[in-house]
Amino acid sequence: MFWHTFVLFTAELGSIMLLLCSAIKQLVLPPFEIRNTFKQIVEIGIKSLPVVLITAVFTGMVLALQSYTGFKR
Repeated sequence: MFWHTFVLFTAELGSIMLLLCSAIKQLVLPPFEIRNTFKQIVEIGIKSLPVVLITAVFTGMVLALQSYTGFKR
């Protein structure tokens, strides 16, 4: 049982390392598309801000509610 889990973990770790090496290789090879890179940064980072804010608000509300019921006792 341990060896099976260990082999699966090692295989998954190897896949992650191959993906990391491929990503690093693509970073240093031309063509460098700086404009597309910044466009994707804006798309992923700034345009996802409403989702992050909504998640933070609901997480804060749940934390406040649980803290209130916990301190009330």
